[in-house]
Amino acid sequence: MARVLVVDDKEENRYYLQTLLKGHGFEVDVARHGAEALVKARQAPPALAISDLLMPVMDGYTLLRHWRSDAVLRPIPFIVYTATYTEPQDEQLALDLGADAFVLKPAEPERILAEIEVVRARLAAPAVLPAAPSGDELETLKLYSQTLIRKLEEKSLQLEEANRALQRDLDERKAVESALRQSEAEFRILADALPQMVWIASPRGHTVYVNRHWNDYTGLAEPDERDGWAAPLHADDRETVLATWRDALRAGTPWSAEARLKRADDAWRWWLIRAVPERDEKGGTIKWVGTCTDIEDLRHTQQQLRQSQRLELVGQLTGGIAHDFNNILNVILANAESLAEADDLPVEIVERVDRIAHSVRRASELVRSLLAFSRKQPLKPRAVDVNELVARTGKLLRRSLGEHVELSEDLDDGLWTVSIDRAQLEAALLNLCVNARDAMPDGGRLSIRTFNTAVAATRHPDAVAGDHVVLEVRDSGSGMAPDVLARVFEPFFTTKPEGKGTGLGLSMVYGFVRQSRGHVEIDSELGRGTAVRLFLPRAEGAPDQAESLPRAPVVQRRHRVLLVEDDPQVRAAVLLQLQGLGCDVTEANGGAAGIVAMESAERPYDVLLTDVVMPGTIDGRALAEEVGRRWPHTRIVFMSGYPRDAIAADGRLLPGVLLINKPFRKADLAQILDRALEKPADN
Repeated sequence: MARVLVVDDKEENRYYLQTLLKGHGFEVDVARHGAEALVKARQAPPALAISDLLMPVMDGYTLLRHWRSDAVLRPIPFIVYTATYTEPQDEQLALDLGADAFVLKPAEPERILAEIEVVRARLAAPAVLPAAPSGDELETLKLYSQTLIRKLEEKSLQLEEANRALQRDLDERKAVESALRQSEAEFRILADALPQMVWIASPRGHTVYVNRHWNDYTGLAEPDERDGWAAPLHADDRETVLATWRDALRAGTPWSAEARLKRADDAWRWWLIRAVPERDEKGGTIKWVGTCTDIEDLRHTQQQLRQSQRLELVGQLTGGIAHDFNNILNVILANAESLAEADDLPVEIVERVDRIAHSVRRASELVRSLLAFSRKQPLKPRAVDVNELVARTGKLLRRSLGEHVELSEDLDDGLWTVSIDRAQLEAALLNLCVNARDAMPDGGRLSIRTFNTAVAATRHPDAVAGDHVVLEVRDSGSGMAPDVLARVFEPFFTTKPEGKGTGLGLSMVYGFVRQSRGHVEIDSELGRGTAVRLFLPRAEGAPDQAESLPRAPVVQRRHRVLLVEDDPQVRAAVLLQLQGLGCDVTEANGGAAGIVAMESAERPYDVLLTDVVMPGTIDGRALAEEVGRRWPHTRIVFMSGYPRDAIAADGRLLPGVLLINKPFRKADLAQILDRALEKPADN
């Protein structure tokens, strides 16, 4: 037996629908308003909901928005049954919010039953489940407010008409007084049901009414005569807002402004303030009906989204230059190493070559830092116990932070495991702690905390909903001003003195955490310290065992290597390195030439060493796939100046891929060739 949830604040309406539906085989549950309906529906989801719109506590529109935003309730049909909201735009708003049908009271029993059958038949047919409402939240709030304000205006006009009727016919006083009381009750119910603060002002702007939400938010019993609804305005916004409000009063035109309003607990939030004039028959202003809509969270989300888009743009630029820059560094490093191995070089020349090699390695680290920020470094994620990592890193930190910094740890005993690149997480933690130390030159407190949390998708533009482990580093240092906080993740942005920092530390942390499908939050205020929280997605299973240290490379001699690289200078540099290792090398200047070289060889090569990004239809990955299919005994090693080039998914290196990042030393090349030749040949 299908169960129907009937939502209506009037007992006679509930009784009518309950009797009708039970008589036709339905089980019926009832609720007096939207809040009660949500509780009942979430405890025991019905097969269908029929709801009024005008109700206290939570109206039908708000119930419908929550209904379609709930993953369990979303597929359940929702029929609107109303006698108050009767205009086409009222129906359109309900349908836009996800209603399946819109029925006006009173309706014949046959009409109600027919709508139920149509909706249930539509549900039975294969179809895509209704999605949660989307779109611009501010626009939705404006449309919602406009609809409810229009109802306020209609009720207000009803009051005026009732007053005129009272003057015309004293014999109908009792009936008119009853109508006035009913209309005023509905007006107050409607106003108090709104999520906005509602106020009404005289033609000259004197506040004559505020709803309960205004009282609750401001903590004021009534608006004072001087400021009225504007009493909680922030001092920095007051002059501008009230100036535009006075202009609107003189012109008699609709008005809006954004400003901060003080809450009862002295907190400040941003609000969208709007007012529309209500006019008489001659066009004169009778009163002003205004609303204040909370947009604090929306502004915060928009600010975070703008920052995320700006950082994404910088990341794209970084990835674009990394490939060519690393190719150039590889040529310099290979030739420097070759010079260093020459016999009978003067000491001063050897020293200069060493400085060149050292500078190349520093430049390579700089590019690697930029790639970390742009989320284009290859990661090796595994299940990690963050508490164990913090405890081990803490021993190193206590030696490096100094005696003037007090370090404490608060680690959750039941902490979940996370899937993360352990080495990168250790580097991120060290980076955050060093930043915290630098923010406390005269000493202070540094605390590391871990805890579990569930993250909603609406918390942050970059957030992924689900279970997360939070790693928090908090200091008692100088804190950051808002303008600094807005740019803190940008590469090369730093407030440290010249030579004391590159401005890449937090950029690397941000990029690494985002690449690991987490997100970063920072709370900071001048004079009150800084807290950085890394939200890391939960992993299933126990932590992996710590990796053993890699053994020293073994140089392989006289192996036959096919070197495929389209840049002639890079190819010549790598050729020099391979020959220095004693390899028998054949060169090819691209993927197509590599296929030809494989086909013309008397016997398969031991190793294919290929660049990833090359012009033409056969790039490094396509070449590797063809060689692996036709010459399965040839081992394959990729080299790239852009680690994410076509061989990594979301920065995570594909299983079985051997990759050497440019620029690389001859010893690095020897090590990866050794690893490749240790792998068993494919059958």
